[in-house]
Amino acid sequence: MNFCQITGSKNIGGKITCSGSKNFSTKAIIASMLSDQTSFFENVPEIGDIDSLKTLIEDCGGSLIIKNNKAEVIPGKSKSIIKARDNVMYGRLSILFLAVLIHKFDYVEVPNQDGCDFSGRPLNFHEKISEKFGFKLGSKDCSFFAEKSKKLEGQDIKLDFPSVGATEFAIFLAVMAKGFSTIENIAIEPEIKSLITMLQNMGAKIHYLKTRKLFVEGVEELCGIKTEMIGDRVEASSWAVLAACTDSVIEVENINPEHMSGFLGIFRRMGGGFELEKNSIKFFKKEKLHNILVQTDTYPGFSTDYQAMLSVMMTQSEGMGIIHETLFKYRLHHLETLKLFGANTYSSVHCVGDVCRFKDQNYLHSGFIVGPTKLTAPKKTVFAENLRSGMAYVLAACISEGTTSIGNMDFVYRGYSDLYNKLKSVNVNVKLIDNEVI
Repeated sequence: MNFCQITGSKNIGGKITCSGSKNFSTKAIIASMLSDQTSFFENVPEIGDIDSLKTLIEDCGGSLIIKNNKAEVIPGKSKSIIKARDNVMYGRLSILFLAVLIHKFDYVEVPNQDGCDFSGRPLNFHEKISEKFGFKLGSKDCSFFAEKSKKLEGQDIKLDFPSVGATEFAIFLAVMAKGFSTIENIAIEPEIKSLITMLQNMGAKIHYLKTRKLFVEGVEELCGIKTEMIGDRVEASSWAVLAACTDSVIEVENINPEHMSGFLGIFRRMGGGFELEKNSIKFFKKEKLHNILVQTDTYPGFSTDYQAMLSVMMTQSEGMGIIHETLFKYRLHHLETLKLFGANTYSSVHCVGDVCRFKDQNYLHSGFIVGPTKLTAPKKTVFAENLRSGMAYVLAACISEGTTSIGNMDFVYRGYSDLYNKLKSVNVNVKLIDNEVI
């Protein structure tokens, strides 16, 4: 278990180069395994999820060689059964890997160990898609398994919800299935669109019929690819929050501002400011911060991945901020931990926004933050429950009086590359500590 210590500082500011997107790079590398040829990637983030993916590919019989943020993927001779390893957080990478292997084998097993525990992220969407494509998907012990009796054939798929994972799963199955498929109600996040473009460049025949509907003609084989990972929009949002909360200027390079439209509108409404360039954004506080109601939604709405970091900004904003989480059932636990910093927060089962999947289901999915509040370092170590909550605690520590100890930093390193040096580059007083609870 890794820890870090952060001492709050008012002398924040500088320039950060955003790493490649976690949510695109991992999926792009898996997609390259659909081909039997070698693929090459640039701007690859050095994060925990890439390390887990390297293990997965090697256990499958291939190779993932990473050096200086560049990667080479050699598919090798694939294996049909991959056993889980201890201390490896596969997240949802393995279920997508299954969609690659089921084209090559009649029976497949992959590890079943989630990286971030969001109960309420069931596989019912994947099971319905699998059933449509004519194979069985299930789980046993520490594995997901899939079994088919014949080559996959194209299908008409309509997703119940525009889930990112379900969209990727359906596309991976359709691109090499025999015949034609349509996939309706797809997710349209920048990472999904970039993945589709990459697959097209590999030879996949994918066409947009509507904004959220694809037509796919299956092909027999795909070629290798050379491509560059897009910048991580969630990482960029973290630096925006830090700039606003410390009344400083942080310039984030290697990010496409168009990918951040859902965040930038909310950030500006709360008093944040930004200046846009082609591949960079300069963040700052434009006016006195004030709280608003924010509702998470599928892209182009406000991403659920932003909300934990934004809640820290709400602690420094005037009035009552409200976060209505409509995508995941259990993603507001960080509000309880922020109380240890002195934040005035509480959660409710009641819906406070528009359409909600969790209405009358008794889940704590509406969060309330009253500000502004002076934050102080907790007396005891706080522990990250997942990637996004962990980064929220890092940001809270940066603006708190005193020194904060944060444990379970491996969760944060799953998605943030070179975090220590990036924090240092904007004058954050941070120390890394291994295996020590403060």
